[in-house]
Amino acid sequence: MKRFKYITNFLSLSTVIILLGCSSDDGPSNRVPEQAVLISPADQSEGVDIENTDLQWQQVADPDGDVVSYDVYLDSVNPPLEAVATALNTTSYSITVPLGYETPYYWNVVAKDGSGGESQSGVGMFTTREAYPDELIVGKWFINEQIVNGMPDTITDCNKTSYFEFEANGTLSVVTYDGDPCVISSSTILQYSVPDAMTLVLSNGGTTESVPIISLTETELKIMLETTTQYNLIKED
Repeated sequence: MKRFKYITNFLSLSTVIILLGCSSDDGPSNRVPEQAVLISPADQSEGVDIENTDLQWQQVADPDGDVVSYDVYLDSVNPPLEAVATALNTTSYSITVPLGYETPYYWNVVAKDGSGGESQSGVGMFTTREAYPDELIVGKWFINEQIVNGMPDTITDCNKTSYFEFEANGTLSVVTYDGDPCVISSSTILQYSVPDAMTLVLSNGGTTESVPIISLTETELKIMLETTTQYNLIKED
């Protein structure tokens, strides 16, 4: 009889514990913010500027009424891994570091509610514009090859240290090296412009000369001087 009473009391105590556990109120669980909807640049956009481009998205609502902040990811890989901005309280971000030319970029936005809840937007993609000739030409170019009347001309290692340095303000420095020991043999400052992809205009005082551009890429420049001499230049890394 005592054994039965002990079992009954034990079961009653267990029931009370279970009921207490069920009646405890932990409060509602935190719900994550809605997903951000990307607006601009539109997905698959082309010709996007490499500077002063704004990434924009719609404001996100939080079902619990929490204040939402945003982290922005931008990268040349998909999905984007590099966070370019965090804890923003606005729905736009202006790209401050110049992007590469003719490069696809991927971006998305993570909305956070400050209570551990977060949601990711979809991934948007855009491609930047090609470089203009007057942008490509800026930099220091070393003489790699000289062709006279269609035939390669002999140039020394010293000659190959000669360079054309195009500055963004339109100034061109032409410095040539020669001799043994190798020393500067001439140095000239000119003004230049690149009105189109095939023409380099050089100015020195009142004298102006149009120089044909044979080809211009991010790493190689070929120009024709004095109608008979072609210079093949490579850009400094």
